[in-house]
Amino acid sequence: MLYRLEQKMIPITLDDVNDTVLCAGVYRMAEMEPLLAHFGFAPQTLRELKEHHQHTVNKLDAYFGYCFGLVHEIIKQDEELSFIHIGVYFKKNLILLVCEDEKALQRFQHRLELIPNTSYSLEHVLAILLESVLAPMHPLFESIENTIMQMEEDILSMQKVTMTANIMKIRREITMLSHYFAQMMDIAEELQQDENDLFQKDQLHHIRIFADRVQRYEQSVQMLKDYIIQVRELQQSQYDLNLNRMMYVFTIVTIIFLPLTLIVGWYGMNFTTMPELTWRYGYLFVIALSLITIVGCIWYFKKKDILQ
Repeated sequence: MLYRLEQKMIPITLDDVNDTVLCAGVYRMAEMEPLLAHFGFAPQTLRELKEHHQHTVNKLDAYFGYCFGLVHEIIKQDEELSFIHIGVYFKKNLILLVCEDEKALQRFQHRLELIPNTSYSLEHVLAILLESVLAPMHPLFESIENTIMQMEEDILSMQKVTMTANIMKIRREITMLSHYFAQMMDIAEELQQDENDLFQKDQLHHIRIFADRVQRYEQSVQMLKDYIIQVRELQQSQYDLNLNRMMYVFTIVTIIFLPLTLIVGWYGMNFTTMPELTWRYGYLFVIALSLITIVGCIWYFKKKDILQ
């Protein structure tokens, strides 16, 4: 669907498009093929669109008289990150979005309807549409942060100490987001350079606002990256602490049983001259000696604050 943006959004045909009035359109890929020749877009751009689902690269290329870009909207489905692939064409007073996701197309169209008619400009419309691609970032960041916080609480409360798989999954997501926003920042810089001289200088602040937003998102991703590293270190320290406690218990048990081992070895020699071997109460004596030794060791350890 193609619209002319004047006092309001007016549906138009291809024949109504001109360079004097801003026009915007949202299309599916199949609808875009016959439009290439009409608007003078290179055929390889459509090939890139068709192969877009095989890659997750955000980029913007300048062609003669127009620009073509590929962007992704990130959404979370079934605890996994997925992508909505979007193609963007724009030239003087014309911007076209190409997407196979019907809900995304409807959302872009609705976003166009919300733009005040006094603010219609290529720069503003382009910035608004790119910002709408980033709209899911706030809930996504919040979800990742809440997940990391829960992991931290579980580690500190000793409910779960070993969660390496979960930490690695979060780190992969954060790394992917880091690459994503680095690419979006490249797009923002390309837009500000305006190689084809498509923008009005007094309207470039819309692009700068978009670039600032991307930069803030980059900082948020870096904070999440630092946070998950801290949780990973916390997990390792808790693991080491548990291992130390286990070794501590083993050491105490070993120390307590060392005297018992000596007693067993001593009387295990079975010398005929040992009076305890023929004594009526010899067996009870060894039992009592062993118990006294154990109690004595425990009392000594508690007195020295060795046994907590």
